[in-house]
Amino acid sequence: MSLLTLIPVSSGLRPITWGDVKSLVSAAQQQLLRNHQEPTPDNLLLAVFAHSPSNGSSSPPP
Repeated sequence: MSLLTLIPVSSGLRPITWGDVKSLVSAAQQQLLRNHQEPTPDNLLLAVFAHSPSNGSSSPPP
């Protein structure tokens, strides 16, 4: 089963592309450089989490 089968078409979310992943990693690497942090795998992962968009709704649940 692929990830794409887990996201219903009616959800309105578009599938993540490799271009999206590359852009996210690039932004995270630039953030590490701006903050003068060592580009270790741990730091890069945290920077990616900081830059990743939320798929959740901004409104509170009912």
